Amino acid sequence: METITVGFSRPKKWRPFAWLIMTAYGIDYDHVYIKFHSDSLQRDVIYQASKSMINFMGTSVFESDNIVVREFQVNISAESKVKLMQFAIDNAGKPYSLKEVVGLAWVKVCSWFGKKVSNPFKEGTDEYVCSVLADYILENFTDKNPPGDFENSDPRYLYEFLDSNQ
Repeated sequence: METITVGFSRPKKWRPFAWLIMTAYGIDYDHVYIKFHSDSLQRDVIYQASKSMINFMGTSVFESDNIVVREFQVNISAESKVKLMQFAIDNAGKPYSLKEVVGLAWVKVCSWFGKKVSNPFKEGTDEYVCSVLADYILENFTDKNPPGDFENSDPRYLYEFLDSNQ
């Protein structure tokens, strides 16, 4: 059995988009990423939906711009890790979904008024935001299966799910 890491972070510098997420959800992080170790490369690698696309990044570059708030270790079989890496490579470069962000904001605003709605701008697996990508990975490659629709996932939901399933 191997592990991957699901991490939660925030930028070192003030960024309006990050501030909006943290304020709306009442949390001290705005971003979710997946970190895995490559034995052959002797490196930890960050896989994430950030800025304008799905991408890979070395940990030193990631940590130069972000504060890691918390990380959770998640078990994954060797076979599933290979499938995850294939998925990650096949999806690197896909766009970051700004429409999905608007939809998640709509879901959050509705929740403030006691209404439960689904994200009206779901992109499926064509585009991702960070929490939706991490939820999809958990659901499809690990034994952690967050309840609900991965396309409605937000950073707080994933954090609370992982925290309560340690």
